[in-house]
Amino acid sequence: MGLKEENDVINSIFRMAFFKNETEGNAYLRDIPLSVFRLTPKIEQESIVQLPSPIRAPRMNNTDQSHLREGLIRLGREIRKTIVGDEFVESNTFAFDWDADNCIEKEKKCFFENADSAYFGNVPGRYFPESAYYVVYGINDVMAGDACYSSVTLYDAKTFTAAASITSESKMKGSAEQFLPNYENNDLYYAVWFRRDCQGKEFCVEVPVENGVDYRTTLLFTSRSYMQPNSTKGPDPKLLLPFRVLYGEDRSSSLLRKKERKKIFKHLNRTSSAEIAWPVQFVP
Repeated sequence: MGLKEENDVINSIFRMAFFKNETEGNAYLRDIPLSVFRLTPKIEQESIVQLPSPIRAPRMNNTDQSHLREGLIRLGREIRKTIVGDEFVESNTFAFDWDADNCIEKEKKCFFENADSAYFGNVPGRYFPESAYYVVYGINDVMAGDACYSSVTLYDAKTFTAAASITSESKMKGSAEQFLPNYENNDLYYAVWFRRDCQGKEFCVEVPVENGVDYRTTLLFTSRSYMQPNSTKGPDPKLLLPFRVLYGEDRSSSLLRKKERKKIFKHLNRTSSAEIAWPVQFVP
């Protein structure tokens, strides 16, 4: 650490959410018991010997989610049946392929290289006009026993500004039942709408234009699954089934005139993960 451009910068992120005791939680936030000290050794920088990199504890998934694949496929099929009258397209999901060990050993700039969560992303390659909607669906990793908390967030991909989100504590619970009412394990899945106007839909998140994402914003959906139960690590993303994103347009909307659609979707499919300066790995 130091004050010069070539000196290291240490960033510590500590997340907390959903306190079991709200009163105690608020008291904690008002007076967080945290101190930061900066130590400057009185020796020449050239004589400093780098400490060896610590051995990272592995992630400890007990099982993979392959047994949930059939239900996920069925859920996607039922969603498409529901919106069969609309125009829709489904986009691929990618895993954020962080390599913290390589980052530390080669002294590269580290970004989100931590093992507290499994991260997935999806760049739909579509804009978000009034007539459009997104259906995000996947495995509820908390109900499946693979995480203590999970979320899906919609971002402006270029600024990484969050606009809307769902969590395992809110919209995810029971949301798959709208498409799989008679499926025995529908509580292990979720399916939530992202719309400009939810029009009273129960499992729906409204996405504003102001202080949100405008009509021509490059979008990014990310999912996070934190802390496998009885572990100090997040689940291994290679053993999870990634979430999916389905984009649709309401045919009945007056905004879908040919001229308007041509203007709004002129650059469709030009957006890709290459616009986001992070290492990614596509998952079909």
